[in-house]
Amino acid sequence: MTKLSRILGLLLVNGWLWELIAIPHAWAQNTSDQPSPFVIQIDPKATHPQEFLTGAPQTRTMESGYVALPPLRSVGAHNTQSYEEIVLVFSGRGELRLGGGATLPLTPNSLAYCPPFTEHNVVNTGGDTLRYIWLAAKAIVRK
Repeated sequence: MTKLSRILGLLLVNGWLWELIAIPHAWAQNTSDQPSPFVIQIDPKATHPQEFLTGAPQTRTMESGYVALPPLRSVGAHNTQSYEEIVLVFSGRGELRLGGGATLPLTPNSLAYCPPFTEHNVVNTGGDTLRYIWLAAKAIVRK
């Protein structure tokens, strides 16, 4: 998978930050295949990418981050390959633009889903910063 860490994000709920506590470094010393539980502190004033989950060994397959996207900007078209992704919006307005021309509205308190192998781009179409968190995980193919 290409690095999702280029995507940015901020976690706000009804205008209030979901406060998560700093990552303990215990997971880095975990010698088993089992990831350790942890919580993350999110910087509510950040305007730069914040990477939360980075895959193994921190998690099995999940990756996530924070976006504070200025007005009329985009994160750039990308494809998460075999990963499925959600975008959870807390403030601002925008669109999830899918390959092929379809668009999904992004508004406060909305969650958008993007299937694996789907080109997409998040675009801020409003006049305020679009703040969201993205989460991607390896898709399980059921037969």
